[in-house]
Amino acid sequence: EQVFYTQLIDAVMAPMLALFDPTWLCSRLSCQYAKTQDVLDKILVPPEFSLSIRYSDTIKTLSMAVMFAPMVPTSPLIGFLGIAIQCATDRVIAFKMAQRPRQLQEGVMEAVFFLLRFIPPLQLGLMYYCFTGIRNLLIGAAGVWLAASLYTFLKGTQRTKEMEDAGTGGLSF
Repeated sequence: EQVFYTQLIDAVMAPMLALFDPTWLCSRLSCQYAKTQDVLDKILVPPEFSLSIRYSDTIKTLSMAVMFAPMVPTSPLIGFLGIAIQCATDRVIAFKMAQRPRQLQEGVMEAVFFLLRFIPPLQLGLMYYCFTGIRNLLIGAAGVWLAASLYTFLKGTQRTKEMEDAGTGGLSF
């Protein structure tokens, strides 16, 4: 019973705390007491969208759903509900409440493309570990993996620099 309530609170409270950020709400309420325009500008600057915190909340919700699935049958449903709520609240935060994202630097994209080369062998190793006892499923999954990884390697990892403009084309949200 405690696991159920812990998972339910985690699935609902993290997105709601991100949406109704107490510091952001207090700054909005205190703007009427600003004496100068500079102070008002500092108060009304929207917060940055913290992608790392949003990723960690999503991974925490997903891992709790996977870990507790044998004990609580509704665990995958609660995990799906939590991720759906997080998706909806992240959308509102990113497009309505947060600052415009900064441009990614050149080194970030190079590191991502470098790491993409190591994902297919890791996937194959994990697949072999999970499906060793089921030979036909292992062969079928390996075929699907091979087709997907070849497609990703040949088509999906070409870099198009003209498409890397933070997604807005220089326009505000």
